[in-house]
Amino acid sequence: MRSNRRLRVGHMALVVVTLLVACLDDRTNPVGTRITPPPPVGTAIASDPIVTGAAGVRSAAASLGASDGLVYVSLQPGTVPEGGLATVRNTRTGASVPAAMADGGFDPVAIAAHPGDTLTVQIELAGGGTQSMQLTVPAARPPVIVRTTPPPKKYDVPLNTAIQVVFSEPVSPGSIGGIRVLQEGAPVSGHTSLSADGLRADFELDGLLAPNADYVLSIPTDVADLSGDHLAQPATAQFTTGTQVAMASVVTEQPALFLNTFSGTLRTFTMSAVRWDDGSYSGSFGIFYPQGGVRVFGRVRCFNIVGDSAWIGGVIDGANDTSGVGHESAWRLVDHGPPGSGVPDELSLMEDLAEDTIGTALDFCAKRPTDLELNPLLSGDIVVNASGPPPAPPPAMSEIAYAAWPNGGIQIVNADGSGGRVLTADSGDFSPSWAPDGTKLAFDRYDRSKSGRDIYVMNADGSGLKRLTNDGFDDSDPSWSPDGQKIVFGRGGRIYAMSASDGSGL
Repeated sequence: MRSNRRLRVGHMALVVVTLLVACLDDRTNPVGTRITPPPPVGTAIASDPIVTGAAGVRSAAASLGASDGLVYVSLQPGTVPEGGLATVRNTRTGASVPAAMADGGFDPVAIAAHPGDTLTVQIELAGGGTQSMQLTVPAARPPVIVRTTPPPKKYDVPLNTAIQVVFSEPVSPGSIGGIRVLQEGAPVSGHTSLSADGLRADFELDGLLAPNADYVLSIPTDVADLSGDHLAQPATAQFTTGTQVAMASVVTEQPALFLNTFSGTLRTFTMSAVRWDDGSYSGSFGIFYPQGGVRVFGRVRCFNIVGDSAWIGGVIDGANDTSGVGHESAWRLVDHGPPGSGVPDELSLMEDLAEDTIGTALDFCAKRPTDLELNPLLSGDIVVNASGPPPAPPPAMSEIAYAAWPNGGIQIVNADGSGGRVLTADSGDFSPSWAPDGTKLAFDRYDRSKSGRDIYVMNADGSGLKRLTNDGFDDSDPSWSPDGQKIVFGRGGRIYAMSASDGSGL
């Protein structure tokens, strides 16, 4: 257990692919559209940067750090939302390094390389397929910031939040003392520490932040890499607190990559769970199986911490294969300390409680079974805090409704590709359409008895399902009027309109 460790949360848009300190920014289009190819080597597009005054196109280069022959590569969260596992390869030497992804990116990983070497980054995608990038290691340049926690413009931040800055290469321990958290220009009491690998600076609060207050995380140009190169310009990230305090948390501060000893295949795992001061639990989990492009995600219902171990129960909300949706699942996680401590953290395979005799997720958390086989992590960091700061809640954002293929069913995912939930499981459900106020969805469902489709509506959480058409026609592709009072749809090559509440007034 490490109650004094800060937890990884959220994402920040600045550095996409960093070769030691390089930045090849590949901002993605919205989920469901083609990913924009990365810009040519040597350029970067700074999108929503936290660096004050930075915008537009800036030159990018790579440098070698104090560890001779090492280059650091990172991918900005949100860059490839479908990404599950990245492999960085040096085409000259053949050496490769895998990196488990979270939120569409990964923090810096080191690979042996020299200026002029060509590196490829191959990303295994959810649903199958790959996306690749090619990078040339250029000359040295100052370090930059990969992301901050909390990210810029974050709201409802917990009062005992984790505050962290991730750099593109190792920085000097003596250069981070100027990192501050400010409220109305005045510094907040706390101190800064640096991770053993030099990539992450944590600002540890001496007390709770004020509720419903604005703060600024300030990173000065004093920060320098191991060769003495400083940040090119100061950076700031503003965030706003909420009212909650976390009492305990379990997270993968760095996404877990491990080997399934039964099948000999790689898997990635992410977890973010918190128990709040009112006794409630929240959180999510995600699993990626690179060999099949399968992603499973869900929500946490409970956890129980004893020493450095945590027993966690949850329910599957979505997957490429919807057959497991709604099943309760469970894990045991063991925190053996930060990376480099000599003993890797451990994780059990997902236990499907529908096929187990232990009972529900709540039963699992209460009973804490110890007979689950544990797998050592190949990389990543599990942080078990019996008391301490939580990961920040996910940012409020738009949601995308879609029909899952090939099994059908209407599902919802956040606009950055994170999270998600299943609303229907019928393989004949397609063409979801949001009501203007976002509270309802219309869609068409195939009626096998008449070999045609009908129009349905439901609430945004899947409740209140109502059939609006029920006849011998094939009705499809619903859309809402701007005032939300009517639904238009296709029937026999014509467009019809009807009341959105009961299907009347055709």
